[in-house]
This record gives sequence, structure tokens and C-alpha cells, in this order.
Amino acid sequence: MKLLVTGGSAFIGSTLAESLSDSFQVYAPSSSELNLLNYEKVSTYIKENKFDVIIHSANHLVHPLLKESKNPEIQLLNNMKMFFNIALNKNSFGKMIYFGSGAEFGREHWKSRMKEEFFGDNFPTDQYGLSKYFMNAHCRLTNNIYNLRLFGMFGEKDDWRFRLIPYLCAKASLKEDLVINQDAIFGFLYVNDLVEIVKKFIDTEVASGDYNVCNNEELNLTEIAEIISGIDEKREIVVKNQGISTSYSGDNAKLKDTFPEIIFTPVVEGIKKIYEFYKNNPKIIDSSKFLIK
Repeated sequence: MKLLVTGGSAFIGSTLAESLSDSFQVYAPSSSELNLLNYEKVSTYIKENKFDVIIHSANHLVHPLLKESKNPEIQLLNNMKMFFNIALNKNSFGKMIYFGSGAEFGREHWKSRMKEEFFGDNFPTDQYGLSKYFMNAHCRLTNNIYNLRLFGMFGEKDDWRFRLIPYLCAKASLKEDLVINQDAIFGFLYVNDLVEIVKKFIDTEVASGDYNVCNNEELNLTEIAEIISGIDEKREIVVKNQGISTSYSGDNAKLKDTFPEIIFTPVVEGIKKIYEFYKNNPKIIDSSKFLIK
């Protein structure tokens, strides 16, 4: 089976491309090899290669902590271009799997265990959320596009500079204090579970549309810090602002009804794997580049 993975140099895309290459013929072109913003080039590439499945994980990334974030004012435009340049070729591939986000529900309206039916109740006000909102609205009109909606994700290839779990694990492995801006309640999914779920959507014919991909576990961020602190030597936990800022998690009932055999990695177990990864690979961490101080 022939697969195209976009965003193959980033956290989720690189994890998928590497893991799926054991079972499938995987193409993961760089942006210089395939410009997803150019419709003609995308269309030609898809038609020439006749992919069974396209896994679209590329994003125009903008984050307030990242100095390398470029052109935030065109985040919506670029994300929409990349998505529709692929989606409009729907008759030239078998199925398309892309990754939505809880941001499409509207950040100001986040709550605990949001269901798929929550979509459309509120309109996102940020560019990233808007892009994911429009993608899902289109996805629901098709018969071969799947939105695997993600919430909190973590894994070994995630950005240890600021992404919560790898950041805290990297800090702990260097025996530094664990700093959290403010407590919140989040649902997290270990990336290896996502790989297995994507395999199921590749191999199985199920109804297209949107599926919350999450494990229904919820943890306070301070609980996560305490788990990490308790793995090895105790670390000081610093919470800069009091109170709980938000709850952010999805309900996976639809996913579990579709694939009842799914077994999720407990978040605690995944956290321990990330901690051991950084403890055993200290040279990949530069403490001067932590973005949460």
C-alpha cells in the first residue's frame, strides 16, 4: 500500500513516517521536494503517484514562544491552501487522513471531554482554530476524508523547549526545577497510540468524518509535574500563577465504538518513557533554550 505523509520533518509526521515505513511504502517529501502551497505541483504529484492513503500532518506553525514563527498573519491562509490543495484531488487517491484539533471548538469555550457534536456550537477566533474549523466543515461533506481530532499530544520527538510533558521531562533529567505557568486540566495521548490508531484507519473501511482521538484520561498539569518529579530524584515544582486556567480534553466514545479493541497507553507509563528518553540522551537538550522560565 502506497502512503504519502506530509509534514514529515515535524513531531507527528516524522513519527508516523518512520513507524509506518515498516508496513507500507511511505513517501515523505520535504517542503523543497513538494511545495504544498502550489496546487499544480500537489495535483501532479498525487496523480503521478496514485496514493492509497494521504496522511496530512503539515501545518503552518505559529506559537507565541517561538521566535522562528513566521508570518502569523497568513497562518489561516497557508493551512487552508495546504489542506485544500490535497483535498480537491480527492478523486485521485483512496483516502485522506488529517489531524484536526480541539482548537476548532473555539479556545474560549473549551471544557472537559468535548464530543464531536460540540463542533459548530462556537466559532474559533484564532487563525489556527479557524483553519481547522473550515477543514472539518469540508471533511463532513466528503466520503473519503477523515479528521482525527487531537487534543494534548506528547512523544519523544516533540519540542522539549516548551511542549509541556517533554519540557518537564527534559528539565527533570537535568535536575532542574519544574516550572508551570498555571495549572490546567488536560487530556494527553502518547504518540505511539496515535500511530496504532492511524494504522486502523488505513486498514479498515469505516465512515468518513471526524473522530476525537484521545484516551479519556484527564490530569492536572501539576499532577503531571508531580509524576515526573517522583520518577527519579524529587524536583522542585514552581507554579507561577495560581488557580486553574482551563479544562481541555475530548470524549473518545465514537472512536471506541468504531474500534473497541483499542488499548491506550496510560499517561503515566508514556511519561516515564519520555523521561527515560531524555535521561539517556542528554546531549539533545540545551538548557539555555528552554522557553518557559
